[in-house]
Amino acid sequence: MGRYVEERTEGIVSVACKRISLTALKAGTSRMAQRILQALAEQPRYSYELAKKLGVHEQKIYYHMRNLERGGLITAERHEAVSGAKYYRLTAPAFAVTLKEPRASGPLPVAAGAYADLIEPFITAGKADFLIVVGSPEAHGPRMARGKDGSFAIDLALFLGSFLAERPHGVVRLDTELKEAERYGNLIIIGGPIVNTVAGLVNDALPLRFTAGGKHIFSTLSGKTYEQDEVGIIVKAPNPLAKEKSLFFIAGVRQAGTRAAILALTTKPELIVESPVRVVRGIDGDSDGIVDTVVFLE
Repeated sequence: MGRYVEERTEGIVSVACKRISLTALKAGTSRMAQRILQALAEQPRYSYELAKKLGVHEQKIYYHMRNLERGGLITAERHEAVSGAKYYRLTAPAFAVTLKEPRASGPLPVAAGAYADLIEPFITAGKADFLIVVGSPEAHGPRMARGKDGSFAIDLALFLGSFLAERPHGVVRLDTELKEAERYGNLIIIGGPIVNTVAGLVNDALPLRFTAGGKHIFSTLSGKTYEQDEVGIIVKAPNPLAKEKSLFFIAGVRQAGTRAAILALTTKPELIVESPVRVVRGIDGDSDGIVDTVVFLE
């Protein structure tokens, strides 16, 4: 996925952008197709919901959605097990047709890239507005657990640092150090509720959450439960403690799962841009006892 960059009087802005063919573009040229795309730009929806919103027969929606899906402009995001509704989303927030091959250019400004939708509002215009919260390595919490996920925050910090124009100070907190007022900002929470007590404050409000006392992961999107140590989750969502702020929740069933989630975010960020709620599984490809690759389960 590429990026659309525009220079405005207030500065340079950008949005993730997918390059499509002229044939794919044709699928989105009708007035009804454009209305569907605009509705899906607001949020993922299923066909009946779209028909009701746009005031047309559901069969007409089906026709245009098939064309848009074939053109690669929309894709199925999830299937609700109970209702049977299939939700669709845009494959990108912007699309472009290039009639000539792109040429090499100079570097673009910090954060003016394809991942801006992923890192905002944590980083805006190259400035940090977040706190990273890791579990304390001291015994704490109801289980007297010790956090061991803090080292993974280094890889995440290096990734985030590539988007910063200035070095921030004091953006890492142990869960036991986080002040109550700081809970209501943009948070990046690493580790599940057993080792990170701040995770326990938001866990039940998220679409991917820990159950069984923090030992299992449950997906409200698929209805599946994951128990394997190497399974991890990535959730970007509004902060349940302050809806106008955001959070990243990055955690695993065990340490290997957290490593897998961090690896997925830092090496496959384009997939997180497409859908910021993900379940991944880590794989030790070279048999050295360390997770080095990931597969996406949801």
